[in-house]
Amino acid sequence: MTILAPNPEALAHAAAQRFPGLMKTAVDRADAAVAHQFDLLGSGPVDLGATIDWHTDFKTGQRWDPLRRYLKPDDYIDTTTGGDVIVPWELSRFQHATALGLAWLFTKEQRYPAEFVRQVDAWLRANPYPLGVNWACTMDIAIRAVNWLWGFELMASGLDDAFKRRLTKALFVHARHIHQFPEEWDGMRNNHYLADMSGLAILAAFFRQSRQGKMWLGAAVSALEGENLRQTNPDGTNFEGSTNYHRLSAELFLVPAIVLKRIGMLVSAAYRDRLAAIARFVAAYTRPDGSWPHIGDTDDGRLQMFDPTSRRDHRYLIPAIAAVVEDPAVKALHPRLEVEAFWILGDFVPVYDALPAAPTQQSIAFPDGGYYVMGNRHHGDWALVRCGPVGVPGTGGHGHCDALAVEVAVGGRSLLVDRGTGVYTPAPHIRNRYRSTDMHNTIRVDDTEQNPFDPARLWYMPDCARARCLRSGSNCFEGEHEGYTRLSEPVIHRRQIAYDDRSRCWEIQDYIYGPGRHRLEAFWHFDPQRRVELVGHTVATDIGQVDFLGPAGMLVRVDDTSHSASYGQECRAKRAVCFFEGALPVPLRSGLQPTVALNA
Repeated sequence: MTILAPNPEALAHAAAQRFPGLMKTAVDRADAAVAHQFDLLGSGPVDLGATIDWHTDFKTGQRWDPLRRYLKPDDYIDTTTGGDVIVPWELSRFQHATALGLAWLFTKEQRYPAEFVRQVDAWLRANPYPLGVNWACTMDIAIRAVNWLWGFELMASGLDDAFKRRLTKALFVHARHIHQFPEEWDGMRNNHYLADMSGLAILAAFFRQSRQGKMWLGAAVSALEGENLRQTNPDGTNFEGSTNYHRLSAELFLVPAIVLKRIGMLVSAAYRDRLAAIARFVAAYTRPDGSWPHIGDTDDGRLQMFDPTSRRDHRYLIPAIAAVVEDPAVKALHPRLEVEAFWILGDFVPVYDALPAAPTQQSIAFPDGGYYVMGNRHHGDWALVRCGPVGVPGTGGHGHCDALAVEVAVGGRSLLVDRGTGVYTPAPHIRNRYRSTDMHNTIRVDDTEQNPFDPARLWYMPDCARARCLRSGSNCFEGEHEGYTRLSEPVIHRRQIAYDDRSRCWEIQDYIYGPGRHRLEAFWHFDPQRRVELVGHTVATDIGQVDFLGPAGMLVRVDDTSHSASYGQECRAKRAVCFFEGALPVPLRSGLQPTVALNA
């Protein structure tokens, strides 16, 4: 019994009718994989030649020893070389296997399964267990195994029995390794451990007739149940403090739940409730244009991928979750089945189709994670305020200095945005710049970070800000943080945001109070697509203007800065900076007014 893609030929026939453009997209992706052309982590399309080197960061040329056993991060991470170990890891995740599989189903051209066989066999020869950097991270081992299994099941009719036996043996080795070496660091478990258990549950379902498979299945399901309640807050937000990791974790919880249901095992009611809450948060944080705000770290991590457009839009999770929890209210949040959800659901698509959509009041406040949504989606006016814990409790992990930061969209187009992540270990100065206070739409006092972080500890950030919401609603928000109370003369930052439904204007009031004189900088980061011009204390853009009011002596300037829409990518963008130095308390007001065209 297939566990990921039952009756793939029938699914492909239904998909071709339901998504007319899918065949071309899948074939184009598969043809690139056959030609060994890959576009990963901001590389742009790169030709890797006739023989793929699975041990090299092809962006920089750095290579890891294929005959060394890498046991700890210090063995394979060197922040001084510029090389990025996640490039060979990402390549070795084999997320192009789904493209090869769909191309086979749509065309029945043997070259697609033949290429899958060649690449898997070449990888196994080049990466004898347990040597090489591609055996160093259990999370990547788990994700690779899941994608190999997708390829196995989608292309089963085009694979010979000898290869199936080789791949089954390799999948068993992967599962055994995951079970033996789950990623826990001094008792701390995050998305890595979750990926380990998600992959183990899926592989265990595949091997469930064996003694080891039964043991793995029990351990993995128990772990997933526990992590679902621990890593997903009651309001559906993820404890990592990152929308990117919210999406990844959602996939890691969702796909095993579908697999388990397929083999006659149901996750608990509490698990299903958290899945529904995850979907509600996705609906809330999605911008009016369908894209997502890059809150916290963004490294584009996925379990699998069928449709490249799903990188930009997380809403495919909603219909897939709706079918699993069989909740009409969840379906109503986004009542359109996306390509990604179609393939994840497989034989459960009829469950989704038969489910009615029952609209209900959408959640707008997520206090456990610290996210508050405002505006009027009918007009395309939307804001997301960050006011809560910085990230994983005790470490900060993938969180940023973004207390009281706000994203704003006007008329369906982004105006103020979060800047993203850049990269991780290849350039620590870039990683630290993107998680700093001045890269977010908030205020910095005395050149001090809201949360002081050690530049050498790239995944550690204490929650000194302790941001808290004082009140919130669809048209209002008020919160404050105490990140600057550690100054010799302590300072509190309080922010009030109001949206007027009739004028469609936004007003942001900042109050900075405490004793003494201080240097204040308010940062406003504009979407890279916006045209920005400073006229006095007003920034005019192509979709609206922002008026800045403050005490006498306040200066306003527009700077060039950088924006990272995806891991490994940067482009130029503009930000406004309001600067004041003097005695407190000080009020700063920022008024956002849409253009006449948008008001029409």
